Amino acid sequence: MRCRATNAGTAERWSSASREPSSRLLERVVDAAATWSYIPRSLGPLREAQDHNATEHPYPLSAPGPGHRTERVQTRRRTVLFDATSMRMGSGLRGIGRFAFDLLQGLATTCDEWSPELEVVALTSLGVLPSWETTRDLRAAAEAAMGARGTEGESYLARRWAWLRLALRAERADLLFMPEARGVPPMLGVPRVVTCHDIIPLVYPQHYLGDSWRRRQQRWLTDLRRYRGSRRVVAISERSKRDLVAILGVPPERVDVVPNGVDVRRFADACDAENDAARLAELGIGSRPYVVFIGNGDWRKNVDGMFAAVAHASRNLDLELVWAGALAPKLLTRVRARARHHGIEGRLRLLGFVDDDVLPLLYRRALAHIFLSRLEGFGLTAVEAMASGCPVLVARGSATDEVAGAAGMVVEPDDAVAAGDMLVRLAMDPEERAMRVANGRTRAQVFGRERAARGYVQSFLRALGDAPRS
Repeated sequence: MRCRATNAGTAERWSSASREPSSRLLERVVDAAATWSYIPRSLGPLREAQDHNATEHPYPLSAPGPGHRTERVQTRRRTVLFDATSMRMGSGLRGIGRFAFDLLQGLATTCDEWSPELEVVALTSLGVLPSWETTRDLRAAAEAAMGARGTEGESYLARRWAWLRLALRAERADLLFMPEARGVPPMLGVPRVVTCHDIIPLVYPQHYLGDSWRRRQQRWLTDLRRYRGSRRVVAISERSKRDLVAILGVPPERVDVVPNGVDVRRFADACDAENDAARLAELGIGSRPYVVFIGNGDWRKNVDGMFAAVAHASRNLDLELVWAGALAPKLLTRVRARARHHGIEGRLRLLGFVDDDVLPLLYRRALAHIFLSRLEGFGLTAVEAMASGCPVLVARGSATDEVAGAAGMVVEPDDAVAAGDMLVRLAMDPEERAMRVANGRTRAQVFGRERAARGYVQSFLRALGDAPRS
């Protein structure tokens, strides 16, 4: 007996007697063979197994009777299950949450283009018992998931392992899409497309995985299963694709590069100078020029480089650094200690987590968005800043320089003097800044969320075996 959940999340039971008895065993054998193929050359001969996702249909049919035609006729649109449940966890409060929200909105806007071929169903929540909620209203799914982001802990991953396979069968899904690759259950029975935001812990294991060989191996094998076990992988930048190919050996022909999409109009709206000044005053900023940083403070964010650049610029400018982003208590203590070390403690304004409607205000009133991260998967805040009319200062080789293009000011991540001089130049030369603002607004148009949605549709079609449309 099996448990099936309806769209409202209420369980129904049905018999599986009509299912071919050997199909489950065959599925397990093929999946085990695919798992064996993940072992790299460095650990033994590489076993190349048949792709365990390459089944004719995810739901085995009963044995054909006399006169049964072996030729299969497509009678319905293929269904893609969009797993939006990751937004309910901590990642929903970070860039991944905003990415998933904008992708759902982009798919909703462009649905007339792809609906003849595909049906996208959003999985919005998973219950403690065998229950879940789905909807075909992608806008409603985006808003609901955004409203619930960060409300569930990491234990929510266990529910994904337990119920995702059942939800796929209940929706008769042909393809699973996961905007975040964590918690991928084994033997799903359908092919999957996953988004790879980055594999930074494998690029810099000494800073994220420590010296433990076992921990490094475990993370490597986990990411290997996440990405090499997928029918297709969507990398959000060329840099992320290069890392997937070089470190995990993902075949480049199975990786599609689709930059993240942003609601450019939300950040480009005209501002009310008087209202902006009042809102900034409520935040305790705006009385003097400031640069803005949005995000976390782990090693790759290059906090010391950013602080050193602000300290250098402050020799010629009365400048503040406004930092928006939720920081854990230990990290917050470390950040304040580093600010004291660089002599900018009195210039640092830590706002903590801010609502989405505050971000455009912070960007458009800033002298610049300083983002000297050593490595990103993409650099979403750079697009948001450019769309808001805020120049961006980024680090070379970080993937964010790829996003900013010619509109960005690019320096080496450890060259605090060059970065500080750039900030002074922006403040002293209004024409230079106006040129950067104009170029940034133009560049931001490349990253509209409708364009991203079309890229994902093409990846879905490739995963289902269809030739993508031109």
